[in-house]
Amino acid sequence: MTITAVNQRLRDAGIRVTIVQRKQWLYLRTVLPPKPNSDKVKGFRQDITRPHTGLPATAQGIKAAERLAISLWGSVVDGSFDWETWLGKTDREQRPVKEWVSAFRDQWLSQGKTSEATWQRHWQRAFNRLPQEQPLTSEALLTTLLTIAPGTRERKRTTGYYSRLAEFAGLQIDLSPYRGDYCTGRSEVPRDLPDDALIEEWWEKIPNLQWRWVYGVIATFGVRPHEAFFLCSTADSLSWNVSNGKTGPRQTSALYPEWVEQWGLLQGTPPSLNHSELRKYGEATAQQFARYNIPFVPYDLRHAFAVRCIKFDISASIAARMMGHSVAVHTKTYQRWLSAAEQTSIYQKAIAQGPKAPSASQEQMPVSS
Repeated sequence: MTITAVNQRLRDAGIRVTIVQRKQWLYLRTVLPPKPNSDKVKGFRQDITRPHTGLPATAQGIKAAERLAISLWGSVVDGSFDWETWLGKTDREQRPVKEWVSAFRDQWLSQGKTSEATWQRHWQRAFNRLPQEQPLTSEALLTTLLTIAPGTRERKRTTGYYSRLAEFAGLQIDLSPYRGDYCTGRSEVPRDLPDDALIEEWWEKIPNLQWRWVYGVIATFGVRPHEAFFLCSTADSLSWNVSNGKTGPRQTSALYPEWVEQWGLLQGTPPSLNHSELRKYGEATAQQFARYNIPFVPYDLRHAFAVRCIKFDISASIAARMMGHSVAVHTKTYQRWLSAAEQTSIYQKAIAQGPKAPSASQEQMPVSS
């Protein structure tokens, strides 16, 4: 007996409940009323999840899941469905943190709001700080949050995670005053980026042709290191498509255009890697940079591209679109990285091409006879 066969049998019987498997556990999925304290008013597709089902992905578990699916659908049809019955017998106020986190995780993932990898790397790490066996309370959330140093990225992120969990559990607490004033790019010291001559010099020193290609496309198209593995050319050799990455698909263009031909980017390919997480591609690239003793990191090539956009007088809106982030992020992050020499060069070009003072303009006007 397979899950597919059971789901087909349920559909044939008019039972609109689907059995789904995630790792070693089974779940029941159907349209259900909003949970208690939810801000939703209409029913939507949700999962009845472990520990509330507790069904392992075994032959016996599948049989039990089918019986449970029939019972669940019956309660939905006759209007007797009650979340308190399906949320377990533990009193709501006494449910331990780990159960609330498990239920919240299942709903969050089932709605496609984050990936399993991101959950484990960020969300679960934050929730692991909480006292797992104790009841989930506003005091527990705030006390734990305040153990994280203020003004840090971790405090800011954790505030968001705990706020979501509190909303899910129906806790009345506003954690936003404790998130801190952390912001990215807060350093006032311009980053020491490689100039374009140094970038060209090190491209030639990379012995492996595939990693040389990765280096070349990051420098030329300003993509994130992991995006180099999801980059392909188009009919226009100077405009390439990113098919996957941190901020989704987009198109970017070459700066300098000459590098596309000089470095043979149209003919090259990246190393054949197969990672389940995008960050793994970036980590592999950073490791190769270190292996070849390149005196800067892969992201410095992307940052140098951003500065190059400014030198080419490409507007912030177009540059931001090419690089896959917002105009606000682009301006805040990159404008301050212009060196004094680059600022002087741009200023001199601007005043040479710009309007003149009224008195200077009048001096150049021909005298009428």
